[in-house]
Amino acid sequence: MKNHKWLFTPWFSSNSQHYENLLEKMAFSGWIPTKTILGFMFTKFAKQDPAKIRYCIDFHYKRDADYNTLMTDDGWHLFKSRNGWFLWEKSYETTRPSIFTDKQSLIDMNNRVLIFVGFILTTQIPIYLIYAKKLFNQTSLVLNILTFAYLFCISLMIILGTIILFENAKLKKDLIKK
Repeated sequence: MKNHKWLFTPWFSSNSQHYENLLEKMAFSGWIPTKTILGFMFTKFAKQDPAKIRYCIDFHYKRDADYNTLMTDDGWHLFKSRNGWFLWEKSYETTRPSIFTDKQSLIDMNNRVLIFVGFILTTQIPIYLIYAKKLFNQTSLVLNILTFAYLFCISLMIILGTIILFENAKLKKDLIKK
């Protein structure tokens, strides 16, 4: 029997709970994550004793001392960080913990992601427009494919931002209902 395995674990910031729940389910069945690569897109697991471990993803531009102290004082351990994304883990017995204790903290995290995505888009769209005009005048198939791939990536960021905006609107609506 293999003691290690890699899984393709794609996730989006608008639905990080799917990835978090997968990690928790794997740990409960005895497959503990040990390593991630490519922005958590691939996760390596090692066979160990089953454990109840909660995993939560958060986004901050940087991890300052106050943030780190807040998390570690609450019993969270940093499993991995990458480009502003932080994957925290915490063992538990009965009550399933979460780093987002209310809807407003989740809205705040989504807003941080939106600012980041907005910054990238505001810098990439003008660059794309300048170079796309030049590249479309070329007859090179490779350059045209790269131009469309670049446009596809920009489109994905726009879709991601839109999904997060709708998620925030839903969360804010839920806050008003209470």
